[in-house]
Amino acid sequence: MFRVVAVVAVFTLSACADLSKYSKESSDLLAMFSPKADGLLASGNALKDRALKIPAEVPGASDLVTKITNNQTSLEKLKGDVTGYPGKIEEAIKAGNADEVNKLLEAQKAASTGGLDSAVKTMDGLKGEVTGMESKAATLAEEKKKAAVAKVEAPPAPVSYSKALSTGFSLSGNLTGIEAQLVGFIEDAGKKIDKTTWFDFDRLLFKSGSAELEMDKSKDQLVNVAEILKAYPKVKLKVGGYTDNQGKADANKKLSLARAQTVQKAIVALGIKADRLEPEGYGAEHPVCPANDTDECRAKNRRISLRATAK
Repeated sequence: MFRVVAVVAVFTLSACADLSKYSKESSDLLAMFSPKADGLLASGNALKDRALKIPAEVPGASDLVTKITNNQTSLEKLKGDVTGYPGKIEEAIKAGNADEVNKLLEAQKAASTGGLDSAVKTMDGLKGEVTGMESKAATLAEEKKKAAVAKVEAPPAPVSYSKALSTGFSLSGNLTGIEAQLVGFIEDAGKKIDKTTWFDFDRLLFKSGSAELEMDKSKDQLVNVAEILKAYPKVKLKVGGYTDNQGKADANKKLSLARAQTVQKAIVALGIKADRLEPEGYGAEHPVCPANDTDECRAKNRRISLRATAK
């Protein structure tokens, strides 16, 4: 009995020694597989991020995200299976089970090579789908942009404003213009004089870089303001001149004061006493469009405004 047991022990040890080479083969397979699988998983995550940025209105966008998600799940399972084979093979080797060792090794080979090749092909196909859908999204965005431009209509004409003043003068302008705002403020007893309530001329133009008025475009509004002052003799006004932020601050302040003085003189010439109008230049201070970074924005900041100092 002792000799038989000894023989069996020798056979088992020999079998283990013969099968141990497969342990290294399994480890080598895993070493080859792991970085490729990790690379595919990283590519899948990046691909999913791209797919998630595709607008849901693009046909198939949500289904594509689901496909990528499912593929990532399959890759994770494949990685888990392949990673688990070396341990199972070690157990089979210790048990001296050659058939099981071979069976497990073949399964690992199939998953490491065939499974990986299939995963690569699937990933390539998904990349093509994402790229194609991104192209559709770009086309759709361009079409929407063109459609939006096509729908842009000319801004509505300003709502007109008219009022018969106590002097008999028929005042006319825009509902949001300086005439309507100034008269509304003067007649509203609840609106008190302060230093922050200003009204901007909306039809007053100067020659570029100059304090000279373009009278053919400015006269109507200057006349309207003069007539308002005649109809409300207690009213006194501060005339504020403003520029944009281009140029030197000192030069801007000087120009803004000169423009405010020009407006004062023009209204005085229409029959208003000079002491009812106090001109002041603020340069680029107090911009109505603080960014001062576009032509349109800067144009808003170049203005003449009125503030009631008595009413």
